[in-house]
Amino acid sequence: MTAVLGVYLREMGRILSSSATIFALPVGLVWVAWARQYGSVLGTPLDGLDAALRAASLVLAPVTVWAAAPALSAERAEGTATLWAISPVRPAAVVAGKLLALATFGIGAGVLVLGPMVWELAAQGQLAWPRLGAGVLGLSALCLLAGALTLLASALAGHFSTAFAWGLGLLALWVWGNEILAGAAATVSALLPPQWAPGVAGLFDPVAGWGGKAVLYPLFVGWVDVGALCGIAAATWLAVAAAHLIVVSERWRG
Repeated sequence: MTAVLGVYLREMGRILSSSATIFALPVGLVWVAWARQYGSVLGTPLDGLDAALRAASLVLAPVTVWAAAPALSAERAEGTATLWAISPVRPAAVVAGKLLALATFGIGAGVLVLGPMVWELAAQGQLAWPRLGAGVLGLSALCLLAGALTLLASALAGHFSTAFAWGLGLLALWVWGNEILAGAAATVSALLPPQWAPGVAGLFDPVAGWGGKAVLYPLFVGWVDVGALCGIAAATWLAVAAAHLIVVSERWRG
C-alpha cells in the first residue's frame, strides 16, 4: 500500500504539472459547445443535460488520453524506468498507483467541466437526478476506457507523442469505427451483384451496438444498458491487464 501511495503521489504531481497549461482552453470550449447545442433549432434539439454531457465528453476524453499518455512512456524517455527495475516496488503497485492518479484527475476534471452546467440546470429546475446519474456513469465509462487504452499504448510506446496518438486513435476507433466500417461495407455492396449486396452491407451489424456512440448516447438520455457497461468494464480490464503484463516483462524499461 505504501508503494502504491508513493507511485500515486508521484504520478499526480506529473499529471497536474503537465495538464494545468492545457486545461483552460477545453474548459472554455465546453461552455461554448453547451451554449450552441442547448435548445438548438437545427436538427433535433438537445435539452440542457444532454447537451452538457455531450460537450463534457468531447473535453474529458482527450484530456484523459493526454494525462495517461506519459504514464509509462515518460519513464522510459526520462531514463527513470531503470529505477523501477532495481526498486522493491512491484509492477502491480506501479500500475495501480498510476491508475488511481488518473482516476483522481478524471474525477476532478469532470467536476470542473460538468459541475457549473449541472448547477445552472438545477437552479433552473430542469435537472433530473436519475438521468444525471446515468450520464455520469457514461462519462466515467468513457474516461476509464480512454485511460486504460492509453495506458496500454503508453506501455508499448517509447515517447509521449506516440502513446497519445495511439490512445486517441484507439478511442476514436471505438467511438466511430463501426460507423466508418458500416459505411464502407455499404459502399462496397453497391458495387457487387445484387445477391451479394445484403450480406456485405450487413457485415458489421452484429457489432454495431458495441460502438462508443451506441453505448454512450443512451446513457446520456437516462437509459442504462447493463450489458454494454459490462462490456466496457471487460475491455478496460483487458487493457489494464495487458499493460501490467508489459510492465512485468520489462519491455517498457530502458
